[in-house]
Amino acid sequence: MGLRGRAVFLLARLVPNLLGVATTAVLTRLLAPAEYGFYALGLSLISFLTIGVFDWLGLSLLRIAPKTEHPERFFGVVMRFFAGLSAASSGIVYWGWD
Repeated sequence: MGLRGRAVFLLARLVPNLLGVATTAVLTRLLAPAEYGFYALGLSLISFLTIGVFDWLGLSLLRIAPKTEHPERFFGVVMRFFAGLSAASSGIVYWGWD
């Protein structure tokens, strides 16, 4: 990876985090404490789920796929499993939401 790729990666990681800090600063001024707490709880849950889901998916593909006999088959299984979990989660939220 060259210098240009590293710069793009740095910007891709830096810009969303800077926007997050700016959003947090603005929302602390605009929202009541209870509303901000609800927002922070939702943001924390989403961050936790995103890390758990997407890091798990990336790590499973990077660590296990090269060791399998048929990496394309493994990739298909992982993607189907991920799609199934996403569909099940969406269904639970949709039909369980009051």
